Amino acid sequence: MSKSFLKTLGVLVLLYAITFTALHFYKRSIPSANETTEMPSLGPVMADLRAHYQSAKSISKEYKWHIKRLWDGGGHILVGRIEPPEGAKIARILTLQNDGSFATAIYPGRTLELYIHGYEPLVITPNEPVWGPICDVGTHTFEKAPLEDLRTLTGSVQAEPMKGKTPEVKLELIVQNEAYLGRDGGTWQQCLRPVVETKDISPGQSFSFEGLSPIPYELKISAKGYVTQTLTIQPDLRGVIDLGAIQLQRAQVLRFDYISMIDLDAPDTWPSPEDQRVVCNNENKFLIATVADRYDSKRQFRLPVRDGHTYALHPRLPSEYYRLGPGKLEDYIKKTDWIERTRWADLRPSDVASDEILLESGYVYFFRNRRSDCNCLFAVTDITDELD
Repeated sequence: MSKSFLKTLGVLVLLYAITFTALHFYKRSIPSANETTEMPSLGPVMADLRAHYQSAKSISKEYKWHIKRLWDGGGHILVGRIEPPEGAKIARILTLQNDGSFATAIYPGRTLELYIHGYEPLVITPNEPVWGPICDVGTHTFEKAPLEDLRTLTGSVQAEPMKGKTPEVKLELIVQNEAYLGRDGGTWQQCLRPVVETKDISPGQSFSFEGLSPIPYELKISAKGYVTQTLTIQPDLRGVIDLGAIQLQRAQVLRFDYISMIDLDAPDTWPSPEDQRVVCNNENKFLIATVADRYDSKRQFRLPVRDGHTYALHPRLPSEYYRLGPGKLEDYIKKTDWIERTRWADLRPSDVASDEILLESGYVYFFRNRRSDCNCLFAVTDITDELD
């Protein structure tokens, strides 16, 4: 037998060994039909939870996405049931099943808080786990707030007439809930903030809401053509809470001349400019594109109003905002490209933002968000006086 043959055979044997070893470890890395990449079987514990709570079916999901993936094994999963008074609306940040049960993950050190108008706050803390991070917190009910703890909210609303007409003002008393469950202050489940009472009044007229329990509330004040205001009523305030005279501010009306591109790398044709008129009342939005992004969200700007100024922000981060300078939309568009980029060289640090940007009439802006594949070049014009 020649040496070359033996050498070739040895190489083949070595390659076979390497291949066999690689396949062995590859198969071990793939879960079999009886294995799970989520949560180890709880056996009798899970069977008992499923027998008591419809929500037990979502325990594995909570474990996978929050305890394991986001929090490196920290936190708890609370499983239990809420029995509210008949007809009551709960301010909550979690999903309740038909039987009133829930299963939700909470970050270490956090509690689960739920509120009902006229009742004491319900605070649920993790107890002794029944397995790993899972805590069966049982059934909870709400207790009526003592009469001495109930509060009264009073005030009045002022608004200058618009076009000689006095607006009708709408007041909404809302039970607030921002008792965050996650590490980043976000709520990933259903958030319900019920409206418990509404009133319609005229400017100059006083108002009163009674029976507020020691939980957080919001008072929303709105009128057509005016900036909507939301006032927070803290739970530690007692007795009669007098908000005084609340002055409504006329809403700015902005015209957006814009051009949007969803995919800059492979456009079929350059889009045509469009325009929108938006009453900036803290609620209306500027719709950038009608096609939803990959997160199934509308591509739109929120337009918050603060201290008489309107800002633009996009909820998806990170975002980039550029104030390109004064002028019109056509000043920044090239016939052979989407936008004229050479004018960006003179931008100052104050002209670039990552969270929101102040909108000024007569200026042109560029917005880019890589996560939602959205780009928008737009010019802003204040047309409030033109509508009088």
